[in-house]
Amino acid sequence: MTKSKPTSAKVLKEGEFVPPDGGWGWMIIFAAGFSNLSALPMLQQFGLLFRDKFARLGITSSQTTTIINMNSALTSCVGLANGPVFKTFSYRQVSLTGAIVVFIALLLTTFSFNFTTYLISFSILYALKLEQYLKETEDENEAEQSKFITNNNQTIDKILEEEKEDEEEDPLENLTFCEKVAIFFDLDLLKDFTFINLMLGITLANFNELNFSILTPFILGDYGMTKSQIAFFMSLLAGVDICVRFCIPFVAGKIGWDNNSFFLFGVMSMAMGRVVLAYCQDYTIVLLVAVMIGFGKGLRTVFMALVIPTHVPLQKLPGATGIQLLTAGIVYLSLGPVVGWIKDNTTTAVTLHCLNIFTWLTAISWGLEKYYIIRKQNAIDAETVKS
Repeated sequence: MTKSKPTSAKVLKEGEFVPPDGGWGWMIIFAAGFSNLSALPMLQQFGLLFRDKFARLGITSSQTTTIINMNSALTSCVGLANGPVFKTFSYRQVSLTGAIVVFIALLLTTFSFNFTTYLISFSILYALKLEQYLKETEDENEAEQSKFITNNNQTIDKILEEEKEDEEEDPLENLTFCEKVAIFFDLDLLKDFTFINLMLGITLANFNELNFSILTPFILGDYGMTKSQIAFFMSLLAGVDICVRFCIPFVAGKIGWDNNSFFLFGVMSMAMGRVVLAYCQDYTIVLLVAVMIGFGKGLRTVFMALVIPTHVPLQKLPGATGIQLLTAGIVYLSLGPVVGWIKDNTTTAVTLHCLNIFTWLTAISWGLEKYYIIRKQNAIDAETVKS
Protein backbone atom coordinates (compact mmCIF):
# COMPACT_ATOMS: atom_id res chain seq x y z
CA MET A 1 0.00 0.00 0.00
CA THR A 2 1.44 3.37 -0.98
CA LYS A 3 2.07 5.97 1.61
CA SER A 4 -0.85 8.35 1.90
CA LYS A 5 -0.34 12.03 1.31
CA PRO A 6 -0.58 14.43 4.23
CA THR A 7 -4.18 15.41 4.81
CA SER A 8 -5.20 18.87 5.83
CA ALA A 9 -8.48 20.68 6.12
CA LYS A 10 -9.13 23.92 4.29
CA VAL A 11 -11.22 26.88 5.39
CA LEU A 12 -12.56 29.25 2.77
CA LYS A 13 -12.73 32.97 3.29
CA GLU A 14 -16.46 32.82 3.93
CA GLY A 15 -15.84 30.36 6.78
CA GLU A 16 -17.06 27.28 4.91
CA PHE A 17 -15.21 24.15 6.00
CA VAL A 18 -13.90 21.82 3.30
CA PRO A 19 -13.10 18.31 4.64
CA PRO A 20 -9.66 16.89 3.89
CA ASP A 21 -9.02 14.20 1.31
CA GLY A 22 -9.48 10.91 3.09
CA GLY A 23 -6.96 9.07 0.95
CA TRP A 24 -7.10 5.39 1.86
CA GLY A 25 -9.79 6.01 4.48
CA TRP A 26 -12.38 4.06 2.46
CA MET A 27 -10.14 0.99 2.67
CA ILE A 28 -9.87 1.41 6.44
CA ILE A 29 -13.66 1.60 6.72
CA PHE A 30 -13.99 -1.56 4.62
CA ALA A 31 -11.43 -3.37 6.79
CA ALA A 32 -13.15 -2.28 10.00
CA GLY A 33 -16.53 -3.39 8.66
CA PHE A 34 -15.16 -6.77 7.56
CA SER A 35 -13.53 -7.19 10.97
CA ASN A 36 -16.81 -6.50 12.77
CA LEU A 37 -18.66 -8.80 10.37
CA SER A 38 -16.26 -11.61 11.23
CA ALA A 39 -16.10 -11.14 15.01
CA LEU A 40 -19.36 -9.65 16.29
CA PRO A 41 -21.91 -12.22 14.99
CA MET A 42 -20.47 -14.80 17.38
CA LEU A 43 -21.59 -12.65 20.30
CA GLN A 44 -24.91 -11.57 18.79
CA GLN A 45 -25.98 -15.04 17.63
CA PHE A 46 -24.44 -16.96 20.52
CA GLY A 47 -27.70 -18.54 21.66
CA LEU A 48 -28.71 -19.60 18.15
CA LEU A 49 -25.32 -21.13 17.37
CA PHE A 50 -24.78 -23.03 20.62
CA ARG A 51 -28.31 -23.91 21.81
CA ASP A 52 -28.28 -27.46 20.48
CA LYS A 53 -24.66 -28.13 21.43
CA PHE A 54 -25.17 -26.82 24.97
CA ALA A 55 -28.19 -29.11 25.30
CA ARG A 56 -26.03 -32.10 24.33
CA LEU A 57 -23.25 -31.05 26.73
CA GLY A 58 -25.70 -30.49 29.58
CA ILE A 59 -24.83 -26.80 29.98
CA THR A 60 -27.71 -25.07 31.76
CA SER A 61 -29.26 -21.66 31.05
CA SER A 62 -27.59 -20.31 34.19
CA GLN A 63 -24.19 -21.39 32.90
CA THR A 64 -25.00 -19.99 29.45
CA THR A 65 -25.82 -16.56 30.82
CA THR A 66 -22.73 -16.74 33.02
CA ILE A 67 -20.55 -17.32 29.94
CA ILE A 68 -21.98 -14.38 28.01
CA ASN A 69 -22.21 -11.97 30.96
CA MET A 70 -18.66 -12.80 32.02
CA ASN A 71 -17.58 -11.89 28.50
CA SER A 72 -19.40 -8.54 28.66
CA ALA A 73 -18.08 -7.80 32.14
CA LEU A 74 -14.46 -8.41 31.12
CA THR A 75 -14.97 -6.41 27.93
CA SER A 76 -16.14 -3.48 30.04
CA CYS A 77 -13.13 -3.79 32.32
CA VAL A 78 -10.76 -4.04 29.36
CA GLY A 79 -12.36 -0.89 27.98
CA LEU A 80 -10.96 1.00 30.96
CA ALA A 81 -7.45 0.11 29.76
CA ASN A 82 -7.93 1.52 26.27
CA GLY A 83 -6.54 4.93 27.17
CA PRO A 84 -3.22 3.73 28.68
CA VAL A 85 -2.83 1.06 25.97
CA PHE A 86 -3.19 3.56 23.12
CA LYS A 87 -0.72 5.87 24.81
CA THR A 88 1.84 3.04 24.87
CA PHE A 89 1.21 1.28 21.56
CA SER A 90 0.10 2.38 18.11
CA TYR A 91 -3.42 1.83 16.77
CA ARG A 92 -2.14 -0.74 14.29
CA GLN A 93 -0.35 -2.74 16.98
CA VAL A 94 -3.47 -2.84 19.16
CA SER A 95 -5.69 -3.68 16.18
CA LEU A 96 -3.48 -6.54 15.01
CA THR A 97 -3.18 -7.93 18.53
CA GLY A 98 -6.94 -7.77 18.99
CA ALA A 99 -7.54 -9.58 15.69
CA ILE A 100 -5.10 -12.36 16.62
CA VAL A 101 -6.71 -12.81 20.05
CA VAL A 102 -10.18 -12.97 18.50
CA PHE A 103 -9.02 -15.62 16.00
CA ILE A 104 -7.45 -17.74 18.76
CA ALA A 105 -10.54 -17.38 20.97
CA LEU A 106 -12.97 -18.43 18.23
CA LEU A 107 -10.70 -21.30 17.21
CA LEU A 108 -10.56 -22.62 20.77
CA THR A 109 -14.32 -22.20 21.10
CA THR A 110 -14.85 -24.79 18.36
CA PHE A 111 -12.95 -27.33 20.49
CA SER A 112 -14.62 -26.44 23.81
CA PHE A 113 -16.47 -29.33 25.42
CA ASN A 114 -17.79 -28.11 28.81
CA PHE A 115 -18.66 -25.02 30.82
CA THR A 116 -15.08 -24.38 31.97
CA THR A 117 -13.54 -24.49 28.50
CA TYR A 118 -16.21 -22.14 27.12
CA LEU A 119 -15.55 -19.82 30.05
CA ILE A 120 -11.85 -19.69 29.16
CA SER A 121 -12.12 -19.52 25.36
CA PHE A 122 -15.14 -17.26 24.95
CA SER A 123 -15.67 -15.39 28.21
CA ILE A 124 -12.02 -14.54 28.88
CA LEU A 125 -10.02 -14.69 25.64
CA TYR A 126 -12.76 -13.27 23.40
CA ALA A 127 -13.29 -10.44 25.89
CA LEU A 128 -9.57 -9.56 25.82
CA LYS A 129 -9.77 -8.46 22.20
CA LEU A 130 -9.72 -4.81 23.39
CA GLU A 131 -11.27 -2.43 20.90
CA GLN A 132 -10.16 -2.97 17.33
CA TYR A 133 -9.31 0.52 16.19
CA LEU A 134 -7.79 1.02 12.76
CA LYS A 135 -5.85 4.13 11.81
CA GLU A 136 -4.15 4.63 8.47
CA THR A 137 -2.59 8.10 8.61
CA GLU A 138 1.08 8.28 9.56
CA ASP A 139 2.31 10.09 12.64
CA GLU A 140 3.88 12.87 10.60
CA ASN A 141 0.60 13.47 8.78
CA GLU A 142 -1.19 13.81 12.10
CA ALA A 143 1.41 16.23 13.31
CA GLU A 144 1.08 18.34 10.16
CA GLN A 145 -2.70 18.41 10.35
CA SER A 146 -2.62 19.29 14.03
CA LYS A 147 -0.12 22.04 13.33
CA PHE A 148 -2.31 23.38 10.55
CA ILE A 149 -5.38 23.53 12.74
CA THR A 150 -3.80 24.97 15.88
CA ASN A 151 -1.15 27.25 14.37
CA ASN A 152 -3.03 30.49 15.01
CA ASN A 153 -3.91 29.56 18.60
CA GLN A 154 -0.62 28.01 19.71
CA THR A 155 0.71 31.04 21.57
CA ILE A 156 -2.59 31.69 23.34
CA ASP A 157 -2.97 28.05 24.35
CA LYS A 158 0.56 28.02 25.78
CA ILE A 159 -0.10 31.10 27.89
CA LEU A 160 -3.40 29.72 29.18
CA GLU A 161 -1.81 26.35 29.96
CA GLU A 162 0.98 27.98 31.97
CA GLU A 163 -1.51 30.05 33.95
CA LYS A 164 -3.62 26.96 34.63
CA GLU A 165 -0.59 24.97 35.82
CA ASP A 166 0.41 27.78 38.17
CA GLU A 167 -3.10 27.91 39.62
CA GLU A 168 -3.39 24.14 40.15
CA GLU A 169 0.14 23.34 41.29
CA ASP A 170 -0.19 24.57 44.87
CA PRO A 171 -3.66 23.07 45.64
CA LEU A 172 -2.70 19.63 44.25
CA GLU A 173 0.37 19.44 46.49
CA ASN A 174 -1.85 19.59 49.59
CA LEU A 175 -4.21 16.80 48.51
CA THR A 176 -4.17 13.26 49.87
CA PHE A 177 -3.73 10.21 47.66
CA CYS A 178 -7.44 9.39 47.76
CA GLU A 179 -8.35 12.94 46.79
CA LYS A 180 -5.95 12.84 43.85
CA VAL A 181 -7.45 9.53 42.71
CA ALA A 182 -10.95 11.00 42.97
CA ILE A 183 -9.89 13.95 40.83
CA PHE A 184 -8.09 11.77 38.28
CA PHE A 185 -11.10 9.45 37.77
CA ASP A 186 -13.71 12.24 38.18
CA LEU A 187 -15.33 10.39 41.08
CA ASP A 188 -17.11 13.60 42.05
CA LEU A 189 -19.63 12.54 39.40
CA LEU A 190 -20.95 10.05 41.95
CA LYS A 191 -22.33 13.04 43.88
CA ASP A 192 -24.53 13.87 40.90
CA PHE A 193 -27.82 12.01 41.34
CA THR A 194 -28.90 12.69 37.76
CA PHE A 195 -25.72 11.12 36.39
CA ILE A 196 -26.15 8.04 38.60
CA ASN A 197 -29.79 7.75 37.54
CA LEU A 198 -28.93 7.97 33.83
CA MET A 199 -25.94 5.64 34.14
CA LEU A 200 -27.90 2.92 35.94
CA GLY A 201 -30.76 3.20 33.45
CA ILE A 202 -28.43 2.72 30.47
CA THR A 203 -26.53 -0.11 32.17
CA LEU A 204 -29.68 -2.03 33.09
CA ALA A 205 -31.15 -1.51 29.61
CA ASN A 206 -28.01 -2.98 28.06
CA PHE A 207 -28.14 -5.86 30.53
CA ASN A 208 -31.76 -6.60 29.59
CA GLU A 209 -31.02 -6.50 25.88
CA LEU A 210 -27.93 -8.72 26.18
CA ASN A 211 -29.65 -11.44 28.18
CA PHE A 212 -32.82 -11.34 26.09
CA SER A 213 -30.70 -11.79 22.94
CA ILE A 214 -29.00 -14.80 24.53
CA LEU A 215 -32.23 -16.42 25.69
CA THR A 216 -34.32 -15.67 22.57
CA PRO A 217 -33.37 -18.93 20.74
CA PHE A 218 -34.01 -20.91 23.94
CA ILE A 219 -37.38 -19.23 24.52
CA LEU A 220 -38.55 -19.66 20.92
CA GLY A 221 -37.24 -23.22 20.97
CA ASP A 222 -39.38 -23.92 24.03
CA TYR A 223 -42.34 -22.62 22.00
CA GLY A 224 -41.68 -25.40 19.48
CA MET A 225 -40.26 -23.25 16.67
CA THR A 226 -37.70 -24.58 14.24
CA LYS A 227 -34.19 -23.20 13.84
CA SER A 228 -35.12 -21.53 10.54
CA GLN A 229 -38.09 -19.80 12.17
CA ILE A 230 -35.89 -18.59 15.02
CA ALA A 231 -33.28 -17.34 12.55
CA PHE A 232 -35.94 -15.44 10.57
CA PHE A 233 -37.25 -13.86 13.79
CA MET A 234 -33.79 -12.63 14.70
CA SER A 235 -33.08 -11.45 11.14
CA LEU A 236 -36.35 -9.50 11.03
CA LEU A 237 -35.56 -7.91 14.39
CA ALA A 238 -32.10 -6.91 13.19
CA GLY A 239 -33.46 -5.55 9.90
CA VAL A 240 -35.98 -3.29 11.63
CA ASP A 241 -33.26 -2.22 14.07
CA ILE A 242 -30.97 -1.12 11.22
CA CYS A 243 -33.78 0.70 9.39
CA VAL A 244 -34.68 2.66 12.52
CA ARG A 245 -31.04 3.59 13.12
CA PHE A 246 -30.85 4.99 9.59
CA CYS A 247 -34.19 6.83 9.57
CA ILE A 248 -34.53 8.24 13.09
CA PRO A 249 -31.92 11.04 12.70
CA PHE A 250 -34.05 12.55 9.91
CA VAL A 251 -37.25 12.69 11.98
CA ALA A 252 -36.01 13.13 15.56
CA GLY A 253 -35.60 16.90 15.15
CA LYS A 254 -39.17 17.28 13.91
CA ILE A 255 -40.57 15.34 16.87
CA GLY A 256 -38.73 17.57 19.33
CA TRP A 257 -38.12 15.11 22.17
CA ASP A 258 -34.91 15.14 24.17
CA ASN A 259 -32.44 12.23 24.01
CA ASN A 260 -33.63 10.74 27.31
CA SER A 261 -37.23 10.55 26.08
CA PHE A 262 -36.27 8.81 22.84
CA PHE A 263 -34.12 6.32 24.73
CA LEU A 264 -36.84 5.61 27.29
CA PHE A 265 -39.46 5.17 24.56
CA GLY A 266 -37.16 2.67 22.88
CA VAL A 267 -36.58 0.50 25.95
CA MET A 268 -40.28 0.68 26.83
CA SER A 269 -41.15 -0.58 23.34
CA MET A 270 -38.78 -3.49 23.84
CA ALA A 271 -40.32 -4.25 27.23
CA MET A 272 -43.84 -4.25 25.79
CA GLY A 273 -42.67 -6.62 23.06
CA ARG A 274 -41.37 -9.03 25.72
CA VAL A 275 -44.73 -8.82 27.51
CA VAL A 276 -46.55 -9.85 24.33
CA LEU A 277 -44.02 -12.63 23.71
CA ALA A 278 -44.62 -13.97 27.22
CA TYR A 279 -48.27 -14.78 26.44
CA CYS A 280 -48.51 -15.20 22.66
CA GLN A 281 -46.89 -18.14 20.85
CA ASP A 282 -48.52 -17.75 17.44
CA TYR A 283 -45.76 -17.29 14.88
CA THR A 284 -47.45 -14.34 13.18
CA ILE A 285 -47.70 -12.51 16.53
CA VAL A 286 -44.12 -13.46 17.31
CA LEU A 287 -42.97 -11.79 14.09
CA LEU A 288 -44.87 -8.63 15.03
CA VAL A 289 -43.04 -8.76 18.35
CA ALA A 290 -39.77 -8.89 16.41
CA VAL A 291 -40.77 -5.68 14.62
CA MET A 292 -41.71 -4.00 17.90
CA ILE A 293 -38.51 -5.02 19.68
CA GLY A 294 -36.39 -4.13 16.64
CA PHE A 295 -37.95 -0.67 16.53
CA GLY A 296 -37.25 -0.10 20.22
CA LYS A 297 -33.74 -1.49 19.92
CA GLY A 298 -32.95 0.96 17.12
CA LEU A 299 -34.06 3.91 19.24
CA ARG A 300 -32.16 2.61 22.25
CA THR A 301 -28.94 2.14 20.29
CA VAL A 302 -28.99 5.58 18.66
CA PHE A 303 -29.81 7.64 21.74
CA MET A 304 -27.94 5.54 24.30
CA ALA A 305 -24.70 7.18 23.17
CA LEU A 306 -26.20 10.67 23.63
CA VAL A 307 -27.82 10.46 27.05
CA ILE A 308 -24.75 10.82 29.29
CA PRO A 309 -22.80 13.25 27.02
CA THR A 310 -25.83 15.54 27.05
CA HIS A 311 -25.63 15.82 30.84
CA VAL A 312 -21.91 15.50 31.61
CA PRO A 313 -19.39 18.25 30.69
CA LEU A 314 -17.01 17.29 27.90
CA GLN A 315 -13.92 17.29 30.14
CA LYS A 316 -15.59 14.78 32.48
CA LEU A 317 -16.90 12.48 29.76
CA PRO A 318 -13.94 10.01 29.88
CA GLY A 319 -14.37 9.64 33.63
CA ALA A 320 -18.13 9.17 33.23
CA THR A 321 -17.55 6.50 30.60
CA GLY A 322 -15.09 4.68 32.86
CA ILE A 323 -17.54 4.69 35.77
CA GLN A 324 -20.30 3.43 33.50
CA LEU A 325 -18.11 0.58 32.19
CA LEU A 326 -17.12 -0.46 35.70
CA THR A 327 -20.75 -0.41 36.83
CA ALA A 328 -21.73 -2.48 33.80
CA GLY A 329 -19.09 -5.08 34.64
CA ILE A 330 -20.40 -5.39 38.20
CA VAL A 331 -24.01 -5.71 37.02
CA TYR A 332 -23.17 -8.34 34.39
CA LEU A 333 -21.17 -10.46 36.83
CA SER A 334 -23.68 -10.29 39.68
CA LEU A 335 -27.03 -10.51 37.86
CA GLY A 336 -26.18 -12.53 34.74
CA PRO A 337 -26.20 -15.98 36.38
CA VAL A 338 -29.42 -15.07 38.22
CA VAL A 339 -31.26 -14.63 34.91
CA GLY A 340 -30.15 -18.09 33.78
CA TRP A 341 -31.22 -19.60 37.09
CA ILE A 342 -34.68 -18.01 36.70
CA LYS A 343 -34.93 -19.46 33.18
CA ASP A 344 -34.06 -22.96 34.43
CA ASN A 345 -36.41 -22.95 37.41
CA THR A 346 -39.42 -20.91 36.29
CA THR A 347 -41.58 -20.40 33.23
CA THR A 348 -40.72 -18.32 30.18
CA ALA A 349 -43.27 -15.68 31.16
CA VAL A 350 -41.68 -15.22 34.58
CA THR A 351 -38.23 -14.88 32.97
CA LEU A 352 -39.40 -12.18 30.57
CA HIS A 353 -41.21 -10.29 33.32
CA CYS A 354 -38.11 -10.40 35.51
CA LEU A 355 -36.09 -8.84 32.70
CA ASN A 356 -38.70 -6.12 32.35
CA ILE A 357 -38.48 -5.20 36.04
CA PHE A 358 -35.33 -3.17 35.40
CA THR A 359 -37.01 -1.36 32.51
CA TRP A 360 -40.01 -0.38 34.65
CA LEU A 361 -37.71 0.79 37.45
CA THR A 362 -35.75 2.92 34.99
CA ALA A 363 -38.94 4.45 33.60
CA ILE A 364 -40.24 5.26 37.07
CA SER A 365 -36.93 6.68 38.26
CA TRP A 366 -36.35 8.84 35.19
CA GLY A 367 -39.99 9.97 35.19
CA LEU A 368 -39.95 11.02 38.84
CA GLU A 369 -36.71 12.93 38.41
CA LYS A 370 -38.02 14.75 35.34
CA TYR A 371 -41.21 15.64 37.19
CA TYR A 372 -39.18 16.98 40.12
CA ILE A 373 -36.92 19.05 37.85
CA ILE A 374 -39.87 20.53 35.95
CA ARG A 375 -41.69 21.36 39.17
CA LYS A 376 -38.57 22.95 40.64
CA GLN A 377 -37.99 25.00 37.49
CA ASN A 378 -41.60 26.18 37.52
CA ALA A 379 -41.19 27.31 41.13
CA ILE A 380 -38.03 29.24 40.22
CA ASP A 381 -39.78 30.86 37.26
CA ALA A 382 -42.69 31.85 39.52
CA GLU A 383 -40.31 33.47 42.02
CA THR A 384 -38.60 35.32 39.19
CA VAL A 385 -41.91 36.70 37.96
CA LYS A 386 -42.84 37.88 41.45
CA SER A 387 -39.52 39.62 41.99
